Amino acid sequence: MTQTLTKTVDQRTVYPNRTWEQFKLIQKGFEGLPGVRLSYYEGTIEILMPGRDHELFSRIISYLVMTFCFDRGIRCTPTGSMTQEREGVSSVQADESGASQMCKTVKPPKFHSGKHSATSASD
Repeated sequence: MTQTLTKTVDQRTVYPNRTWEQFKLIQKGFEGLPGVRLSYYEGTIEILMPGRDHELFSRIISYLVMTFCFDRGIRCTPTGSMTQEREGVSSVQADESGASQMCKTVKPPKFHSGKHSATSASD
């Protein structure tokens, strides 16, 4: 009989004071291993194994964002958990991500100060 263990909470390990080269070696070691996400920022490496709750809520939020964009006519292309990286500086794998033409199709809101501000969603 096979028993499936379901972890509802995230498992997270953080390694401070690491180099980009160390991160790339660890990344290569985890290559192709499902359920593991690596990130690097300012010398800190994080290894994350998302739990069931994390995955459930990321899918719900993704659905809500895509529905919002569709309802408002904002062109948005889902890109999944694609890794975004700036060589030697940072690397992150989002739960869900997307590319949009939001800045071209939606005018930024006006604030009381008279300045304009645009926001973009990214993960």
